[in-house]
Amino acid sequence: MRLFRKTLLFFIGVIVFQSALTIPLITNFVHRINVSEAQRELEDESTILYDSFNSWKRQVWMSLIQMSRTPGAAESPDRAARSLRELLLSTKVDAIVLKEPGGRISAMAQGAPGSFVMTDLEGLANVKSHPYLELSLIRGTYCLLGISSMADQAGRRRDVFLIKRIDSEFCSQLTLNRRSLVAFLLGREILSSSLAPGMTGPFFDPAGLTASYQETYGQRIGPGRFNVAIQRMGRLDQSENGDELFFATFLGSDPYDQRIFLVSRALLLVTAAAALLTILVSLFLSRNITHPFADLLRGMEKIKTGAWDTRMQIPGGYEISRLFHGFNEMARELEHNRAAMHESMRETLLLKEYNETIVNSIRAGIAVVNCDLVVEKANSWFLESFGLEARRVIGAPLTWLDIDIVDEPVVEKIFSIFRREKDFVSEVKRSRTGRVYEIRLYPFAASGCVFMTDDISAKTELEEKIFQAEKLASISMLSAGMAHEINNPLSSILTNVQNLIDEENNPERSVSLKWIEQETRRIARIVQELLNFASPDSSHAPGSSVNGVVEEVVRMVGRSLAREGRIFIHTRLARELPPSVVSTDELKQVVINLLTNSVQAIQGPGGVLVCTRMSAGNVSLVVSDTGRGIPKEVIPRIFDPFFTTKGNGEGTGLGLSVVYGIVTKYSGAIDVKSRQERGTRISLRLPCLGGGAA
Repeated sequence: MRLFRKTLLFFIGVIVFQSALTIPLITNFVHRINVSEAQRELEDESTILYDSFNSWKRQVWMSLIQMSRTPGAAESPDRAARSLRELLLSTKVDAIVLKEPGGRISAMAQGAPGSFVMTDLEGLANVKSHPYLELSLIRGTYCLLGISSMADQAGRRRDVFLIKRIDSEFCSQLTLNRRSLVAFLLGREILSSSLAPGMTGPFFDPAGLTASYQETYGQRIGPGRFNVAIQRMGRLDQSENGDELFFATFLGSDPYDQRIFLVSRALLLVTAAAALLTILVSLFLSRNITHPFADLLRGMEKIKTGAWDTRMQIPGGYEISRLFHGFNEMARELEHNRAAMHESMRETLLLKEYNETIVNSIRAGIAVVNCDLVVEKANSWFLESFGLEARRVIGAPLTWLDIDIVDEPVVEKIFSIFRREKDFVSEVKRSRTGRVYEIRLYPFAASGCVFMTDDISAKTELEEKIFQAEKLASISMLSAGMAHEINNPLSSILTNVQNLIDEENNPERSVSLKWIEQETRRIARIVQELLNFASPDSSHAPGSSVNGVVEEVVRMVGRSLAREGRIFIHTRLARELPPSVVSTDELKQVVINLLTNSVQAIQGPGGVLVCTRMSAGNVSLVVSDTGRGIPKEVIPRIFDPFFTTKGNGEGTGLGLSVVYGIVTKYSGAIDVKSRQERGTRISLRLPCLGGGAA
């Protein structure tokens, strides 16, 4: 029944739409015809009425001419009065008045109804030397005056006034059409009219009348609607300052409104008949067409709910049976396809879960980005490596994520993969935390890229340790050869220094020679330690007091710096530190090398600070200076043998490598932090002797 209702509503809507277009068009067409006919009729009627008024004026004029030719009117007042009464009967004016030159009324004749009072007529005056007509107000009544003068036998002039009232009776006599009315207007006020008492103005605005003739249509006046024509008639009393007079013609528009009403009603009847016919046709279609469609719709609803075995009974005899047959074929095909689709979906889900399990089990970060650098997929190892959440990663641009190894060069390489300029990109990046990652980029599908990261920090650290061990092994071999060559000269130097000490009587020089003897013996011990370091069977030396070694080395180095007064060494040593596993001579060698490098790094006035403290069960030794600092790119190489940034003759490049070898020999650790032009800070963590603590 839905199809039936839709069909019915469709046809009714078409009819209503057609009616909504047709009725306004036809009524507008009829209205335009009515306006044209009303305009023509109003123009004709206003012309007829105005001509009728002008005929009255001509009649008054002819009566004025006739009276001026009557000889009795110029004789004695009694005879003149009789002549005027006789003339009043032959003319259609309401009153005839004779005035003497002094202004006295000598004779007057008037009709019985609405007679004029003598005092109202004393103001009449003849202002011209020839006969003329004039419009004037007498006793509140609009009147048409015919004015002239005549001479009697004695030669005296008498003024003659013919008076015709222009009242409602006069207005009614002007028209013979029952639909037309007349009004004489003084400005907006009605002087006289044939309008009913309830039909009052104002009908127009005199200030808006720009022409001598104006028409308005459909104006409501009282209970009816009228078409109005307004004509100018000049000013009252022929005065420049008098109010302007208008002649108004009113023609009823009821016939035209009735015509539009009849046309609209006829169109509505036709529309209703068409709607009724549509309902009947729709009922017929519902029984023969929409009912089978409703059956098909119910069958489709059953299939939608999962009843895939639904079949329709095929009607015979017309084309709809082919539609039912097609529906049954479609239902069978849908049932077969549904079973195949479910099997494919099950296999796809299993394969998807299997692939996701494989991807998530890979110990490397994997992310898939599209051509807009938006992350479409990321495995769990990728999220864990960079501390990210899946809900904030998927769908977000790769550059928005807090991954410091993704910089502009990496982004440019990703775009080179998009542009198919490269099939594979591999690059090693170090993060701000010191972790080392290998980045590998592969093309994916038509416009994607696989972003793979592998944390190779442990591998890199192991390679660095192996490389450093190889360098230390080379140093060991070199040290062994050098130690044998240095031992002999040292023995001679030590012997000669001891002889000088025995022969020297100057106490100050004796102290200096003893320092030389002490340092020469320390060099001998260092050479011996080099031999022990190079020997695989070397045993550890006894432990040492870190604070004691620092104070002794600072005192020794400070004496040479005190002469210049440019660099000062300060100490901040913790109390009651346990002894370190590093031997005293090796620790002296470490401290001397660190202080020497710090002093050489200070180009102007500055200072060196040496601190000791306990840190996580180890003795911490920190040497910091205010020197020129170490460039960032040079820091990884400062422990390489024979590497130096100093000029020729200023360094051999073995100082820090010896420090590194001694510290790592006792399983210690070194940390270097430096800022150019701000200074360098080197921290050593030395194990305690026997694992003791303070």
